[in-house]
Amino acid sequence: LGSKKNKLLLPFAFHCQLNENGEPYFEFDLNKWGSSTDNYVADPRLTNLSQNVQQIYDSISIKPEDALDLAVKKFAINNCVHDDIEWRHVALLPEISSQNDEIIGLTPILIDLSHVHEVADYERAMDEMSTNVNELLDILPSSNKKRKGK
Repeated sequence: LGSKKNKLLLPFAFHCQLNENGEPYFEFDLNKWGSSTDNYVADPRLTNLSQNVQQIYDSISIKPEDALDLAVKKFAINNCVHDDIEWRHVALLPEISSQNDEIIGLTPILIDLSHVHEVADYERAMDEMSTNVNELLDILPSSNKKRKGK
């Protein structure tokens, strides 16, 4: 993103985290990445990008459990199974404009692909991931729960 003089490479996705109550949320403050709160130093470029991504997120208003659902379905469409789905493996990948100069959206994905295997079809993939998905949904307050799979 940016001019030739001031480029910013975005090889990342915003992964889900758990708050102190164990509820999932997405963190968009790039200044927090790789530093503790004791060592927090704001970079204006990262602050600006963080605010832009937060605005996009606010406009699409996707809850972590909906991102989980969409990411799992996207995986299953490709006849793949993520064997160890955890909230930290649910992420939002920035969508970049065709001019490569701005973030225009966020796509739910699964990350940490170290434990993945292929299956014959979508239904089998969804069935195999349903137990992990339901375990994640079980930690949500009852007003947010949506059972998947079985």
